[in-house]
Amino acid sequence: TICTSGGLSWYRSSSNNLPASLSRVEEAHERIDALEEKVDALMRAGKGQGSNAASEQPKISEETSTDFGRVKRPKGVVTQPGIHAIVTSNGNRYMNWQTRVSYNSYMRQSRAPGSQFKAFTRLLHRATDDELMQEVPTVRIPSDHPDCDVWCSYPVADRGPALLRFLNMKIAWQYEHILVLETDHIFVAPLTIPLPQK
Repeated sequence: TICTSGGLSWYRSSSNNLPASLSRVEEAHERIDALEEKVDALMRAGKGQGSNAASEQPKISEETSTDFGRVKRPKGVVTQPGIHAIVTSNGNRYMNWQTRVSYNSYMRQSRAPGSQFKAFTRLLHRATDDELMQEVPTVRIPSDHPDCDVWCSYPVADRGPALLRFLNMKIAWQYEHILVLETDHIFVAPLTIPLPQK
């Protein structure tokens, strides 16, 4: 994983020293801005592996009902061999930066000979579209907590319901395996199914 310990240390120190914690948050935002500029420059130069993400897989936007119920495999879906990687996000700046890195690492591994990675979908649990809609294949699931579009104390509140709604869509069942990721997961080697025995 990447960039996770800073958030934990900020959380642990926030109750003890709020001004210092807020300063660290501002510094983190500045670092994220600088990294986003570097990623954008690489994408413009055509060096980013995911620079043509929108043309490789079309943007997906599918409204769903708010009925949670049980997961039911849609009728008439033909499942193909392969792995469908799913990442959930509420579209905040930090998670979007992580998603760009995760998607780039996925694209590198999906292009390897014999790769079993067949699809990557970002589940955006948010009330409105965001800037990654054209960059990363995305299904936007309407949020039950629209305040999280701006800020909320628990930004992953809609993760479970969003995944459940997605699993009731046909697109979720197009491949045999679903791999649910965090936005800070990166792939450094191919993943094969079945997993190799030790």
